[in-house]
Amino acid sequence: MKVMLTFGLALFLIFPLSLSAADYDHAAAVNVMHDNLARVQAIKAALSSQDYFAAAQAFFDFARAAEQMQRMDPPKGSKEDWLKAWGGFETTALKAVGLCGDRDSGGIQKSLDALFGYMKAGHGEFKG
Repeated sequence: MKVMLTFGLALFLIFPLSLSAADYDHAAAVNVMHDNLARVQAIKAALSSQDYFAAAQAFFDFARAAEQMQRMDPPKGSKEDWLKAWGGFETTALKAVGLCGDRDSGGIQKSLDALFGYMKAGHGEFKG
């Protein structure tokens, strides 16, 4: 009985930890970076044509990618800093979706600039 209880408790404590983070996946990270560059171009084109729906979709896709990247461990640097960076990226992208709804071109451009800042800082800190 004690062995089963100990085994059950160990599974209860260890199993969720194994789901909380994944090893760094270089190929997936490179795909996200390439997709992010395409999103930047899509947002710029959407802004020039005032297609706020397309811009909102691209920002939402930025946020979804950031959410997925947070599941990975960083290739270098601390997990805490990795989560903070990608969390800030995600929050900025989601706020930009709202700015698209407001048709706030200036705010959208500022959000895009902020995302560039996250991208530049992330490359410097985490690029493996």
